[in-house]
Amino acid sequence: MARQRKTPKQARKAKQQKKLSNPKDSNLLIRNHPKELLPGPRKRGRNKGQLAFRNHVTSGQATIVKTDLDLDQYRHREYNLKKEPKPSNDASVLKSVKPTTRWTHFVDKHGIHFASVVLPPEADEFHQSLNTVRSMMRQLPRKAGAPTEEIRGGHFHTWHLMMSGQDQAHMDGPYWNAKFMQNPQMQDFLDTEALKNIQAYCNRQFYECFPDHASFYQYVGDSSEFKPYGAFKYGPCFPSLALNEEVSAISAPHRDRRDYLQGLAGVMSIGSYKHTTLNMQEANISVEFPAGALAFFPSHVVHHYNTNVAEGETRGSMTMFMSSDVVKWAGLGGKAGSKTKEEKEAYKRLCIDNWNLFKHIKDKIS
Repeated sequence: MARQRKTPKQARKAKQQKKLSNPKDSNLLIRNHPKELLPGPRKRGRNKGQLAFRNHVTSGQATIVKTDLDLDQYRHREYNLKKEPKPSNDASVLKSVKPTTRWTHFVDKHGIHFASVVLPPEADEFHQSLNTVRSMMRQLPRKAGAPTEEIRGGHFHTWHLMMSGQDQAHMDGPYWNAKFMQNPQMQDFLDTEALKNIQAYCNRQFYECFPDHASFYQYVGDSSEFKPYGAFKYGPCFPSLALNEEVSAISAPHRDRRDYLQGLAGVMSIGSYKHTTLNMQEANISVEFPAGALAFFPSHVVHHYNTNVAEGETRGSMTMFMSSDVVKWAGLGGKAGSKTKEEKEAYKRLCIDNWNLFKHIKDKIS
């Protein structure tokens, strides 16, 4: 039987996938890999995070806000939520929240902690690093990124340091967005001291706000599927980073349906503006979100978006996340198609169990 010839487009795609499918020999990895992602065991990091969370709350540095979200209605889902009509982007109908303490933690109607907003620290080093990162982002090569998807709204450029989708791409190991990783200027950006300082800050805050989630994310990154490749490049917790251009970047209400359902995304707002809000529709809250603030929230569960900044002001963001395919790859130890029904069922149960990564606020401070 004659083999069907590939179109030129299919041939180029196959060639690229072949190049990316052997990460150990690829030039797409960060220099000087592999690295130890975090000194010391994950348990120590989780315990330190739990202690820090408790200290923030009991010392009055953190505020607890109850919302209308009900996580219980999602706990039966393993992988994806069903598509729903987009909600209105009218934030004025949501409950307005102005953070008055460094940390603001949001709980659902049953007291389950699901989101946090962290105001920027006063330390000069933090602001110097953040301003350096902002300056470097303005110089990033356009060809290494892409215009924003229309679903997000606004007109801005996004650079994706994306690790995801092995099953869909039929690859045998981790792979990354080629446009980003094959560009030397993007590699230099990832290697700068300023970005590493912001990276360390974001990961530390993730551990201090959500120690169980952070420990699980690092557990995935430390697995034999990823650690030998130094794969979690915004590690130790996050494998993927999206840089949204600092112009007037806004997003329409959306769920990130490729993010791990039981997980959390991190968003750091950057720019020069007086006011914008981070809005979470199902929780019925609109939170003031100043430049330099950092938020963690279930990006696959809640429709989220930000409000416009004023004319002449600028706003962008750095978004950290982990795709569901990354967790699946580690949980199944390879391609889903090659696994038995029993192995797939076991992974499904793991996803259901991981809803328990969300803890009751009383358990976190007791």
